[in-house]
Amino acid sequence: MLDKDTFKQREFWLEEKYFHARDQELLEKIRRRQELKEAVGQANDEIIIHLEEMGWTRESVRDLLPLTPLVQVAWAEGYVSEKERKAILSLAEERGITEGKPSYAQLLAWLEERPSEEFFIQTLKIIGALLHLLPEKDRQVSRQDILKYCRRIAEASGDILGLWHHTTRREKETLG
Repeated sequence: MLDKDTFKQREFWLEEKYFHARDQELLEKIRRRQELKEAVGQANDEIIIHLEEMGWTRESVRDLLPLTPLVQVAWAEGYVSEKERKAILSLAEERGITEGKPSYAQLLAWLEERPSEEFFIQTLKIIGALLHLLPEKDRQVSRQDILKYCRRIAEASGDILGLWHHTTRREKETLG
């Protein structure tokens, strides 16, 4: 028969195991937040926590956050055309997002199944907040770049024989 000391030792060991696991979880959460902070630069803790809650990682923020508005424009008509898909994947490749990377797989998933409207709204708010942290000159350049690429995607689906570019009403509304 087991004595009280054996039960006390087991109880102590189980508590130690539990608290060690909790400590490891907290350390991992701190590490992920630090990685996010490094990926986005001068972001405040509120932005970092929001990114974390939405499931963004260091890699996805670095690779996909700037492409999210393009994906939203591509979905403006309720589907992503083959030309829009190719244009987005081409831009992704220019950014080093290639087959085999987790962010490439995520981008493909977004092009296959539309992310929620809430996802787009929250992500655009984060992009706006991050842009706001930039110096005015850099902010304007970044905004212009995002709009230029969004227009490129919007025009991709309306390209007729390479001669005429057409942006639909819904795409224009999405572009704001």
